[in-house]
Amino acid sequence: METKILRLLLIVLAGGVVAAAGVLHLLSLESAADWPEYAHLRVPTYLGVVAGFLPVLVGIGLLLRFLRLVDAGEAFSAPTLRVFRQVKLLIAGVAAYYLLGLVAFNVAFGQGQPGVFLAWLGLETAILLLLGGFALLERLFRAAHALREDVELTV
Repeated sequence: METKILRLLLIVLAGGVVAAAGVLHLLSLESAADWPEYAHLRVPTYLGVVAGFLPVLVGIGLLLRFLRLVDAGEAFSAPTLRVFRQVKLLIAGVAAYYLLGLVAFNVAFGQGQPGVFLAWLGLETAILLLLGGFALLERLFRAAHALREDVELTV
């Protein structure tokens, strides 16, 4: 179990995400009391944010599966490539979700806030860089998997 510390950190991160969902519910109640004109948007906004947490939890689950494969000595195998492909699809889905979220926010509040747009642009850029990084990592692991298969066939 050489990945024990990383597993622990991922589990703590998942616990933090779940705790953040609870704290956001309390904050949404407080915001609804402070801005009653937007109180009707509290539940859809909260559910949209919680739906944004779900890909994080799924990503943590995929990374835990990858660590399990590493511990089993199968880091350069077909199941690892499937995990990386799933992570890439998850990241692409998150990028599309946040694009949809920006459009929904502008429609719901009827105003184009430059600060919100810049925050979205930074988040979207980070997500796309992460997507590129995982695409590169998948390509490297695919090449290592092919080399591993060649070595196993020659021995």
